[in-house]
Amino acid sequence: MLRVVTSHYFGQSYYCSPVWLNDALSHINWNRMRSQHYRALRAAFGDYKRKMSHDLLDRLSARATPRQWSYYITAKTAIGLYLKSDTRLAEDLRSNAFINDRAPGSATFSDLSRLKVGRNQFKNRLKHMSMLKFNWTNNPSDNFIRTQLKKTFFIF
Repeated sequence: MLRVVTSHYFGQSYYCSPVWLNDALSHINWNRMRSQHYRALRAAFGDYKRKMSHDLLDRLSARATPRQWSYYITAKTAIGLYLKSDTRLAEDLRSNAFINDRAPGSATFSDLSRLKVGRNQFKNRLKHMSMLKFNWTNNPSDNFIRTQLKKTFFIF
């Protein structure tokens, strides 16, 4: 049942999530996403009386919450753009990233959002990049980046 829920429900609900699942989403919509996420997991495990806690559902399913998934996919996209792309967006990211000398490989991004609409800009969605504790600025392999991002954001 978990495979069915994972393939059909989560595949549909997180489709194009890098575009719409971000910090500009309202608190009400984050709560709706979280509620639907746990409702699907409860259906997969047959917990219709709601006796399992959210922590237990997370451990049993090994599924990322909507917030964890948002952080993971945004960080993965930003690192890929930062390292491998020559587009205007990548240049904009590089110009707004301040490499931290005290913690090699970590970078902070300048938040230029004075208005709420500015929070939706890609470079202003990257405040969680300060959580990364590995060196991603010296062009590591894709597999290494993926593994380290999962260790950072997916806590089960």
